[in-house]
Amino acid sequence: MCPPWLREMEQTPRQRVPAGVAKTRRAASKLLRINWRQHKKCGEPFVADRILEVSLRLRGQAEDTDFRLEAVRPACGGDYEVAIYRRKIVMEPPPDDEPGESSRVRKEFHAWVHYELIRSIHHSADKALDQVLGFLECRCE
Repeated sequence: MCPPWLREMEQTPRQRVPAGVAKTRRAASKLLRINWRQHKKCGEPFVADRILEVSLRLRGQAEDTDFRLEAVRPACGGDYEVAIYRRKIVMEPPPDDEPGESSRVRKEFHAWVHYELIRSIHHSADKALDQVLGFLECRCE
């Protein structure tokens, strides 16, 4: 049996538009459809409608911090949630299989680490992001 949200997703055409380009009605491109019945092991999907990155100086911090905000909503519709990630520098883990190699110089990597998930009452990705940016600014100097 097909859940209602799946039926709705299969009937909703998506337009493929490159990141950073406004999604207008003039976008002449192929419609993108996902056959959700084919992906039986996937749970209810969420759609990321907007992603942005900002730098803010949090209270008590000496330098700016990079944040990534993702406005996501259930594929079947509903209010937005904004997932916030913070850029961190992480070190390459030491090799497990070569104990004598511990003196080797390990590499640094930048990773987006979960910071917070904020639920919004807005039905628009832009309004949800605007609300969360205001919350983040309250934490700044």
